[in-house]
Formats: sequence, structure tokens, C-alpha cells
Amino acid sequence: MNSGDDLEFLQEDVWKAGKGSGGLCLNGLRAVITMDPSNPIVWDAYIYVEEGLIKSLGVGKGPNAEVELDARGKVAIPGMIDLHSHSTQAFLRGVFNEMCLMEWLNATEISYTRVGKELLEISSTVSFLERLKGGITTVVDMEPFPEIVASASKKVGLRTELSILMADTPELPDQEVSSLEQELIKAKRSIREFQGNQKLWVSLAPVGFPAVSNELFERSAELAREKGLRLHTHVGESRINANLCKRRNGKSEIELLEDLGFLSPRTQLAHVIWISETDIETLSKYRTAVVHCPSSNLKLASGVTRVPEMIKMGVRVGLGLDGAASNSSQDMFQEMRIASTLHKGVGMDPKAVSAEEALDMATTQAANILGLEERVGRISPGYWADLTLIDVSKPRYLPLEAINSHIVYSAQASDVFGVLVDGEVLVWDGRHTSLDESAVLRKAGELFSEFLHGVVP
Repeated sequence: MNSGDDLEFLQEDVWKAGKGSGGLCLNGLRAVITMDPSNPIVWDAYIYVEEGLIKSLGVGKGPNAEVELDARGKVAIPGMIDLHSHSTQAFLRGVFNEMCLMEWLNATEISYTRVGKELLEISSTVSFLERLKGGITTVVDMEPFPEIVASASKKVGLRTELSILMADTPELPDQEVSSLEQELIKAKRSIREFQGNQKLWVSLAPVGFPAVSNELFERSAELAREKGLRLHTHVGESRINANLCKRRNGKSEIELLEDLGFLSPRTQLAHVIWISETDIETLSKYRTAVVHCPSSNLKLASGVTRVPEMIKMGVRVGLGLDGAASNSSQDMFQEMRIASTLHKGVGMDPKAVSAEEALDMATTQAANILGLEERVGRISPGYWADLTLIDVSKPRYLPLEAINSHIVYSAQASDVFGVLVDGEVLVWDGRHTSLDESAVLRKAGELFSEFLHGVVP
């Protein structure tokens, strides 16, 4: 039996103990926020993990285990879920500021024509590392580079929905795009190569109007139904595109997707700002989910998603950090805080998007949107052991009795002490347990700087 008093002993067999039959026990937790309505908070608790699953939790010291780690002064929450990401954008963090969406798209599109595989993979790795160390254990990553993203995801260790970005229609002047058939071939190849793993799986992501033809939307939906996959796209992110869709098709983006058979409970739509009340009713009818990305939308001056109305009308809403190029921060605690306070201010309603609702969007509701509501998003026996441990020894967590509020309104990604995915300890004492972070960041810094010196005056 090992304890967590001395980090020197902590080797691979220790970190992986929760995946085996010998078990791992986290002892001394100040509290466990379970997200289980029948048992919402357990104080002075333990969590016992075995074979990748939460086997038990309760008050006091847990069962004897092969490895027992000291978690005194920590609060456990379910591993958080980022429902909308573009991981390779990390190399453009903070580069394009004070731009509207269309200006920003043009600048980033040009940038991507000048980069190679090595930069994209280290960019994706940095992005996933930042998310994991900030308590995110599952990410939906919309990218056109499935092999690169899969490699980075495996290195870092979080769960990833590999959302295959497809586009067959130029959205910008002189933009080169693949054909519809080429995009579907890429999607089918990715399904063969990556589908069927509980830590890495595939969804289909035609990027959105006007970069996607009606036929690609239709055929993506057909392929998703055939293979049992989820669908993901951008909708209503800009007023320009919303108006353009109306002029070209005589209907809103939501009405167009409905006609093309794209809406279903297995579909998630990112942003969804420029839509009507009728559109919201349609989303509710199909149980189609919305991914709210407030930080990105605010920075690009895109507008504000009508989240309180959506929730009242029964639409499932989760949270997404979007890419570092548009958000700059990849901190889910900050995203929860903005999601809650933004709608209070805009609607002048102090009850709009409560702290509990914001945390639910990043955990339980997000799991439901991914069809994983019986696997993740809750700390309960039988669930996958995806856990985030927060160091609450800082002044911002006092009084601790208000911990639910503090998680949303006070916490920061840098407060995360430990992270488990599938029972494996991937982060402890704020450090990745197997990845050489210094080497990764040094290489990323060199490649990012080399790129920027050739692009930015």
C-alpha cells in the first residue's frame, strides 16, 4: 500500500492502480460534489476506484486499496466536459484580437495555409494539456486533422470525441476546399480507424453554413444514422451568415437543417446566437442540443445566445470553450462564471443561469448531450472514474459551506490539484504524471514563435 505523502515514490504502477483490481482510494477529501440529486455533497469523504470505475464513496476513511492517496484539503467534482473545441488553434492564441468573426475567420484561414503537421500536433497537445490540467476530462474537438488530434489526445490522456470537420463550399474569397466526396471519404476513413474506443470516438461535423452544401449536410446525417454517430455543426454564430442563409434559402439555418434531416437528439449545435423563438421551439421538438460558448462569442462581438429562454423551453444546453484563437482562455471555471453572470446582466434577472445550472452544463447536462449520462458527469458508484480534485486551501473558498457557489464564481483552472480519467491519475499536485510538460511547452514555444515571426509584422 502506498500513500500520497511523498511524490518521489509515485511511478506509473501507482498512477494506474485505479485501472486494476487492486484499487485506488482517495482519502481525506474535504467534500465530494457528486451532481447526484439524491446525495449532492458528501463531507469529509473518500472515493474508492477499481478497474476504472467508481466503486464506492462515503464519509471517513475508505477501504484498503493497493494505492491510497492523500487528498486532504481537496474537493472532488466530476471531470468537466468541453463540448466544443478546436485544439489546433493554440498557436494563434492572442494573435488576432479586436476583430469580428468574419475578419477573424479570414485571418485564421490564411494562417492555416502556412503551417505543417509538427506545429499542428504540438498545438493540439498544448490545448489538451491545458484543458486536462484545468479539470476537463472529456472534450469534443472539431478539427479537419483526425490523425493529428487523435495522436495528441492519446499523449495527454483525456477522452475525446473526434468531431471530423468537413467543408465543401468556399466561405472566403480564393479559399480552396475539398469536394463533397473527398470529405465523406475522410469521414469514413476516420470512422474505420478511430471509432469504438471509450476514450476516443468519432462524430461528424460539417462545419456549418455557408461552408457546407445542402448535400453534405444531408449525406453527413445519413452516414451518422447508418453508423450510430453524433452530429456537430456551427449555427447562428454571426448575423451575416444568418441573413445570408435567409436570402439564399428563404429560411433560417435551423429551418434549413430541419429540412435536411440534420436535427435529432444526437445533434449538437455550437453558438446558436442568431435564431428566432420559432427556431428554439424546433430545437426543443427534436431534442437537439446547444453548445454555449460565451467567452468566444463576446470576444468576437458575435452576440449572446438566448440560454435562459432555451432552458425554459426544454432545450439542453452545455458549455464549450471554442478554440484558443478566439477565446484565449481554456478555463472551464471561467466559462461557467461568464455563462452565469452574463445572462443575469443581459436579462437583468439574478436568477438567470444559476451557479448550479452552470456547473450542470459542464458536467451532468454535457454528459447527457453526449449520450454518456450513465457513464460520466456524476460521482456515483458504477460511473467511470473521471474526477477533478480542487485545492480549496485558498481564501476564495471561504466559507467552505458555500462550495457550490465558489466552484462557479470563484474557482480557477490553476486551483486544480489532481485529475483522474478512467481511474488513472493523469494530474497530481498540478503536474501531468507521464508527460514531460517542460519539453512540450518548450517545443511549442519555439514552433509558435518561429511561425509568428514569419507572419506577424
